[in-house]
Amino acid sequence: MKLRIFTLCMLFAFLISPAYAQDGGTDSDLNQLDDEIYLELNTALIGVGTRPLSRNETLDAIAQQIADELGATGTYTSVPRVLADELDYPRWPDNGQRVINEAINLIGTAPPPQFAAVWQDPIAEILATTFYREVGIGVAPRVAVEGGTVQNVYVVVMGAQPNTLPVIINHGEDTVYSQEVNLYIHNELSLAYETEPDIIQRAINIRIANSEAGLEDAEWISWDEANFAMPWKLEAGAGEKTVWVEFEDEKGTRVRSSSTVTLEEPAVVPTTTPIDESVTLSLTYASDTLTLSVNTDLPTVDLSNLYFTWLDDTRVYELKNANDLFSVNLQNFDSTACIQIRLLGLPKVPNADCATLYLEASEFAELSQVFWSDGFGQFSVLDGLRFLGACNTTINSCEIRLH
Repeated sequence: MKLRIFTLCMLFAFLISPAYAQDGGTDSDLNQLDDEIYLELNTALIGVGTRPLSRNETLDAIAQQIADELGATGTYTSVPRVLADELDYPRWPDNGQRVINEAINLIGTAPPPQFAAVWQDPIAEILATTFYREVGIGVAPRVAVEGGTVQNVYVVVMGAQPNTLPVIINHGEDTVYSQEVNLYIHNELSLAYETEPDIIQRAINIRIANSEAGLEDAEWISWDEANFAMPWKLEAGAGEKTVWVEFEDEKGTRVRSSSTVTLEEPAVVPTTTPIDESVTLSLTYASDTLTLSVNTDLPTVDLSNLYFTWLDDTRVYELKNANDLFSVNLQNFDSTACIQIRLLGLPKVPNADCATLYLEASEFAELSQVFWSDGFGQFSVLDGLRFLGACNTTINSCEIRLH
């Protein structure tokens, strides 16, 4: 099963991990989240061979306005292009506005890496045909029901403005710990203004320096040699470093761009012990019993959106709607516990590998009905919209990666 996410104005409830839910959503917490989203999104784009985006304050303000509306009401009425005009985001000579028309958004407790994983392919597809170069990010808290879980609203708005060809150092982080970096250099790939002497069209040559004055002595190189990513060496010594790039098109129009980072000595690289957040579902099944257990270092996992399909996806079995699991907190399920799905009326079967065993009084009355029956060949495992994998019913066991 291939999951395809269609673009732009879709609103998702995205409930994966409570780790980033905000208790009231302080400004510093939310600012940290939008910075993390920016880095995670750029990392994901680079991973699929797409140029990362440059952060833009005006687009940030647009995204934040929409995030605030979503946080307050669950919907939004502002149009990014209208807000862009109100905030003086530059128009093009043809009076066009190169700002994405609908905001990309998600609502849930998902951390930034999960946001980026969901949107990397759709955003890469958008960038392949629109050539947006800049991005704004907004984050706001959302409580759908009074006293309920505090969720986060994530909003992304993309745009491009004339004569602004961003340069991104590494993934766009503020601090680096090595002089050796990668430069991701944009070009004017969407529009050509042969008759506009002050508006650059596709650059054919660029030159790079560690200061604006240094551009005068820098050697021009063909854009084709610097396409996508180019290694670069920052000036030595800790402190703020700025890289300058000058672009020249075939009619001689030139523009300059720069990007600034802080270079820290390698000795001050933050050291943290990484937490393995991977989760694998282990399913064993034979005859009248299927046992679901969890393999992870996390204390709890979210199984609230887990379900199974079979018979060419015409049949669906959702854990959250199971008869005897209403009292079980599937959103924060104890990772040392197990769930057994059995025929109606059968008792629990002790399992030494589970600290707690939850029996589900299943709807299945006969062996021929269970979705792990040999007669069906396979069943699929999904987490909300995400297809996780398929299990062969003749093998009697299966491991599926949740995340």
